[in-house]
Amino acid sequence: WKPNQYAILTRNPDWSGPKPGFDEIRILPIPDAKAAERAYQAGDVDFTVVGLDSLSAFKSTPPKNTEIAERASTRYTWIGMNMDHPKLKDINVRRAIQWAINVPQVLDTAYDGQSIAATGIIPPGIVGHRAKSLIPPEGDLAKAKELLEKAGVNGLTLSLDCTNDSQTSAIAQTVQAQLSQVGISLVVNARDPGTFWSLGVESEGASWKDVQLFIMTFSGLPDPYDYVTWFVQDQVGIWNWQRFRSQRFDELNAKGLSINDPDERAKLYQDMQDLMEDSGAFRFLTNETNPILYRTTQMKAAMRPDGTPLYIDFQPA
Repeated sequence: WKPNQYAILTRNPDWSGPKPGFDEIRILPIPDAKAAERAYQAGDVDFTVVGLDSLSAFKSTPPKNTEIAERASTRYTWIGMNMDHPKLKDINVRRAIQWAINVPQVLDTAYDGQSIAATGIIPPGIVGHRAKSLIPPEGDLAKAKELLEKAGVNGLTLSLDCTNDSQTSAIAQTVQAQLSQVGISLVVNARDPGTFWSLGVESEGASWKDVQLFIMTFSGLPDPYDYVTWFVQDQVGIWNWQRFRSQRFDELNAKGLSINDPDERAKLYQDMQDLMEDSGAFRFLTNETNPILYRTTQMKAAMRPDGTPLYIDFQPA
C-alpha cells in the first residue's frame, strides 16, 4: 500500500477457504468521478464508480465490453450550517437558506437529473426513511425573503466550504446562484479533501469557528442508528459540524437501540430527522445511486447491494 497511489491485494497462500479468482487486484484511489471515467475509458482501470451526471451518456454510448450497473446508495449528501457562527445564530437566517435552495435544480445541474431529492439522511429502503421532508424540495424564494426580513438581515455574505471534485463544485455553484436571488452573496471555498475534512474538527485547530455553510456527504450502514448518531451533542466538534444540540434528539438516539418493533423504530428515526430539519441547520439534497462500470472481458464482478466491490468474489471473465 502506498498512500494516495495504490493498494495491492494478493492471494494468501495459507488461506484454506474458497480460492479467490485473481492472484492480485490493484486498487487505485481516484476521488474525482471525472478522472475515474477517463481512467476507465483509457483502459487504466477495469472497475469504477462514475458520476451520475455522466450516466445518461454512458447508457447511450456504452464503452466496448462494458457492463453498466446501478446500485442503491447508502450515502447522504446535505448542506449544513454552523449554528454557532454569529452570522447563522438566528434561526430565521438558517431557515431562509433552507427555503432558498431548490434541490431539484441542484440535482439537475450536478447529477444530470439522475438522482432524486432526499427527504432526510436515511435513504429509501432503510427503517426510518421519511416519505417527505418538512420543507418542499423546490423551496420558495418568497418565503426565504420573508424570513430574512424577519431576521432584519440584508446584504449578507456567507462562505460555503466543499471538496474540490467536479460534482460537489457543481452543487456549490448552483446554490451560490440560488442564494443570490434572495440577496445572499456566497463565497465558495473548494478545498482538497485533506483540508476540507479537518475544517469542523476542534482537535485540528480553530478553523471550525470560521465554518459557515458546507457540503457534506456521509455513508451509512443498513441500520438507521448509523445515520443519526453522528449528530448527537457529543459529536459537536467532531462530525457534528452543524454544532446541532438537542437533548430530545440524544434521548431518541439512545432509545432507538432498545426498540424491536420496526414501525415504532421507524417513527422514532423520522422524528429525529424532523428535529434536524427544524433546527434550520440542514438542507437535505440526495441519497444518490451508485453507477458502476466494469469490463466484462476482464472479470465477473461481485458487489454488495450498494455497489461496494467484493474483491474476494471477483472471478476472471
